[in-house]
Amino acid sequence: MPDQLSLLDRPGIAGMTEAASHADPKDLQSVRAFAEWYAVYADTFTSEDVIAKLTDAQRERLSAFPNAMGGVFYHLARAGIITAQGYVTATKPEARGRAIRLWRGVRNGNV
Repeated sequence: MPDQLSLLDRPGIAGMTEAASHADPKDLQSVRAFAEWYAVYADTFTSEDVIAKLTDAQRERLSAFPNAMGGVFYHLARAGIITAQGYVTATKPEARGRAIRLWRGVRNGNV
């Protein structure tokens, strides 16, 4: 079975990174800060959990760059801060039940 990074290191990552480069850096800093908080204090979390912590204005600005958050999560995974734990069903009605990544923080090198 491939490890977490090999699953993330595939075509499409460049697009997420590109999208992240166009989003407001302050918004991306907030995404990173909340994701890092969840990595420390939650057993598992999703992008929906992080989005819920953002302000309405941040969510609105980031909606113009839908892959920007994926770029942040990708870089956190590459840095060994979070690791993918599979998929869960999105709960937002507009997501229409699509699968979203479930994440877990990496603590002291253990998942």
